[in-house]
This record gives sequence, C-alpha cells and structure tokens, in this order.
Amino acid sequence: MESFNFEDAMARLKDIVNLLENEDISLDKAMELYKEGCELAKNLQEYINNAKQVVEIYSKELLQENTNGDVDE
Repeated sequence: MESFNFEDAMARLKDIVNLLENEDISLDKAMELYKEGCELAKNLQEYINNAKQVVEIYSKELLQENTNGDVDE
C-alpha cells in the first residue's frame, strides 16, 4: 500500500468535486468518481482524527510537565 499524503488526497478530492459539478460525464464515470471521493473523504477524516489524538496526547503531556513543576537539577 502506498503512503497516504494528506495534501495530495485533498487536491484529488477537490478535483473530483469539480469534475462532478462542472463536467458533462457519464453516469458510470460519475459513480466511479463518487466512490473514489467517498474513500478519500473517509481516509482524510481518519487522518484528521489521528492527528487530533496526537495533539491531545502531546498537550496533556506538556500540561502535566508544567503542573508537576519538573525541574532538572
């Protein structure tokens, strides 16, 4: 499986939306693009959720360090 790139996935999703809104395409092609867009949206949401969890973990760790008054001697 190739690595996931958030920016590339967002760009592709925007392309798909533009194609579906602005192009005269067949129903089969529209369905294919819609399916691809749904998969991208799902992957993007998972990526955002994971990033949010990482930020929350680091924030909690930083808050604990600051409230414990950890000072290296």
